[in-house]
Amino acid sequence: MGSKPDGLVVVDLTPEAVDFDLTDRAPTEADIQLAQRAVIVHHGESWPHGDYCRNCRAPFPCRLARWGRRVLTYAGYTEAAVAALIAECRHTGRAPWSAPST
Repeated sequence: MGSKPDGLVVVDLTPEAVDFDLTDRAPTEADIQLAQRAVIVHHGESWPHGDYCRNCRAPFPCRLARWGRRVLTYAGYTEAAVAALIAECRHTGRAPWSAPST
């Protein structure tokens, strides 16, 4: 993940970047933040013909939803903790990666 001079963050979500082998290293804080975002944004939605990702419309769980859960699992999150993270974001409307309002 890199930064541009104007403060924008550039995130590489290409398949090569997303499919890294987590056994080579522990997830970094940046990995964990992206994984949190992935599991919240790439959320399943039921349709008569199956479950699909609300964000990318791929069959659910989509590639980024799987990656996000895998990273969070390696970081020590349980399924209950991931579910609580998603529920809290939906309840408060504030994402964990956003700055707290002052």
